[in-house]
Amino acid sequence: MLMLVAVGFLLYKAGYERFFGPTNPGNPHENEPVEAGDPDKGDMGGQPEVPDEDLTEEQLALFRPNELGKIPIIMYHAIGDTEGEWQRSRDNFRADLQRFYDLGYSLIPLNDYLRGQISAPAGRAPLILTFDDATAGQFNMIQSETDGEWIPDPDSAVGMLLEFERSHPEFGHAATFFIDFPAPFGDAKRVEENLTFLIENGMEIGNHTYNHKNLQSASPDVVVQEIGSLANKVRELCGYETLSLALPYGGYPKTDDGLASGEWEGQPYTNLGVLLVGAEPAPSPYSSKFSPLAIPRIRGSQEELDKWLGNFERYPETRFVSDGQASTVTIREGEQDKLDPSRIEGLKVVTYDLSPTSK
Repeated sequence: MLMLVAVGFLLYKAGYERFFGPTNPGNPHENEPVEAGDPDKGDMGGQPEVPDEDLTEEQLALFRPNELGKIPIIMYHAIGDTEGEWQRSRDNFRADLQRFYDLGYSLIPLNDYLRGQISAPAGRAPLILTFDDATAGQFNMIQSETDGEWIPDPDSAVGMLLEFERSHPEFGHAATFFIDFPAPFGDAKRVEENLTFLIENGMEIGNHTYNHKNLQSASPDVVVQEIGSLANKVRELCGYETLSLALPYGGYPKTDDGLASGEWEGQPYTNLGVLLVGAEPAPSPYSSKFSPLAIPRIRGSQEELDKWLGNFERYPETRFVSDGQASTVTIREGEQDKLDPSRIEGLKVVTYDLSPTSK
């Protein structure tokens, strides 16, 4: 039986189309300048717009959304030719993207998750890509042999993401890069240009402290200095506000003073979330179990991906499945007590019966 699903997919046009071919010409923002750090303009990592309408009973039965489920936040470090403890091979990274897609995942921006504004396509599960340490294998620009223009290296993680999205547009290309200084992505000469490219193409810059500092034994003053210095530098270069922090080495300071917010050299900073090194899927941002200062991630290794993606396959009821709308939170009937009231302010909560007899 054919079911017509009223979920519109308006694909945003990324700035990379001059390198990888044209995208959807109907993007209303295609001729507007992109302001660094403004999530309301430009490309948002390939995520489609969706109509602000409640799902019908038929759509609920088809998509079976579960917005109290868990979300995999994948943590990558180096991307290179070979596989290692802290390095994913290029071949395996490409295989990861295909695997994520085949399992029904679509990429969402980390900041959308932290804000509780998830709008992955209806029926698909959100997944978040994060990259620590800003290595060259994650992103670097090369000069085109045809016209000399600077383009993303097709063998970098960014290049592979953009290319994969060309044939899988509903997957998106959202990603967050947690950088440190003085040479993000191993290129001290093109820091501003490289960061601007990522921002203008719907990717996010996160804070990894200025000096990749292990904060475990750091004083509160050092914590503020390390986080604030990085935030100030990115703001100076790009006018962009970093809104998330990944702890180098997973080192959590003795207190959380200065993690969520602080001020350095007269300039304030804010982190909507603090990401750990491991070691499990993250709770729904609407859940009472959501803790913004201690968000877990899954290491992007074969063993950990097999473990946690396999768990979701065996227990699909534990996975977050989107209703396609950022303005609503759709959950199973009887699970309202698992919501955090402070995280659903201004949102419409929709419940439905997920029993086998429901149609």
